[in-house]
Amino acid sequence: MAKKKKEQFDIIPVIVTDRTSLAESIKRIGDLQRTKTELSKNINDQIAKLQEKLTLECEPIDKEIQELALGIKLFMDENRETVIPPEKKSVELPTGTVAYRDKTPKVLTRVTDKFIAAYLEKHGLTDFYEKTVKKFSKFFLTIKIELDKQAILKQQQKARDLGIEIEGEKERFYIKPASVNEEIEVAA
Repeated sequence: MAKKKKEQFDIIPVIVTDRTSLAESIKRIGDLQRTKTELSKNINDQIAKLQEKLTLECEPIDKEIQELALGIKLFMDENRETVIPPEKKSVELPTGTVAYRDKTPKVLTRVTDKFIAAYLEKHGLTDFYEKTVKKFSKFFLTIKIELDKQAILKQQQKARDLGIEIEGEKERFYIKPASVNEEIEVAA
């Protein structure tokens, strides 16, 4: 389907004939922009009030959802073997699905200038790095140092020994009611 072209106004330029009409036209633009800003502010104020009202009205609903979800998770943690077949990680019930999923490990360490400097210093690479950067800069090239996350995840213990933080694999619990197209993760 072809995109619909944005509707444009038929613009007929205002005739500016002298300094007075020039000044009046500029003033009129300022007045119109202020009016537009005020309209926008009023609408944004109304939106903010509606969002605040929505938040207040949803608060008890969200609390009850969290209480129910936590109760379901606690029950499932205690009775997983009897509810979910051993070869599976989820079960579909008439009212929805409960599931356990593995969360893959991830590298938590962020590459900062301070981290790079300390890392290079710790491994005796500072001089090599500085010489290489200087050499490359003559040819308008830069060097970007970043962590090889795939290699880190393959050699997690070695990476930890070098001071890199890794969040290990975790299992997460999800609930997806059949009546909605949204699942929620339950932490605890």
